[in-house]
Amino acid sequence: MGASRLRREERRRQLLDVAEALFVERGLDAVSLEDVARAAGVTRPVVYEHFENKAALFVACVNRAREHWRTLMAEAVAAEETAEGKLRAGIAVFLQVVEEDPGRWRLAANALAFLGGDFAAELEESRRHLIGLVAGLVAEVAPGGTPLATRFAANAIVGIGERVGLWWLEEPGLDREELVECFVGLVWNGLGPLTR
Repeated sequence: MGASRLRREERRRQLLDVAEALFVERGLDAVSLEDVARAAGVTRPVVYEHFENKAALFVACVNRAREHWRTLMAEAVAAEETAEGKLRAGIAVFLQVVEEDPGRWRLAANALAFLGGDFAAELEESRRHLIGLVAGLVAEVAPGGTPLATRFAANAIVGIGERVGLWWLEEPGLDREELVECFVGLVWNGLGPLTR
């Protein structure tokens, strides 16, 4: 009965950990709230105390993962002094995340394919937050760009990153450092017109 002694925040974290592992292993459709409760050693009502339904639990898992990755990226970028160093650091962290946590990353990258309605809107808001982080980096790397060009570049970079990450998971033998160099070269050259 030690499961009932967790504080609310600890219980929420435990449920997210358990649910995320199940979603990565089985996929969203194959996991029920009963599965989550059983794996966490609690009853379904305990899960409902924290999440209104499976979709809300899934969104919370994805948002937590994305927030963790945004923090890692922001810290890596802030530690660099040059524009190219910042760009390289952000891309390197992104690819490190894909390599070190592929199941979790694939789940987050494909999240919008699983849900609709308000939950899709919440997931898209989380994605826009990442695009905003990248737009800040683009503005720093290419300060001569217009607001439209900066937002365009940020959306393009995030879209390219998502596709490159999925491609890499299909071909895991690719070298991460080589991918970093390819991605940096593409983005750096693409931002060139904005720096003038």
